[in-house]
Amino acid sequence: MLQITSGSILIDNIDISTISQEILCSKLIVLSQEPLFLPGPIRHNINMWSFHSDREIESVLRKVCLWEKIIEVGGLSQDMNVNQLSRGQQQLFCVARALLKDAAIVLLDEVTSGLGTISIITFGVANGVLVLTT
Repeated sequence: MLQITSGSILIDNIDISTISQEILCSKLIVLSQEPLFLPGPIRHNINMWSFHSDREIESVLRKVCLWEKIIEVGGLSQDMNVNQLSRGQQQLFCVARALLKDAAIVLLDEVTSGLGTISIITFGVANGVLVLTT
């Protein structure tokens, strides 16, 4: 995240420049149009800090309709190979990752650009709801 050099951004009437970068990042989910994947197992890519159980990971992957695909490519222990996922599936994987994070604000940057035509997908996020439509 970039430092603010001019102007201000207020969240709940608090200037975010007065909040530590670490705390701010822990309260935000940023979903980019360019999915980020790391070398290593699928489990690590969706649960980078190992805060969640396999059951929680399975549940969120089912919500975004990716669980069967993950099983098809070898399961959570399989190394992440983004070439096995379509562009839309990559973005849905990042949505699943975000759903595991307990954050107050979700920032979307054309996150559904690769999904094509889909139905409305609604997910609970912390105390709110994230609705994706295209």
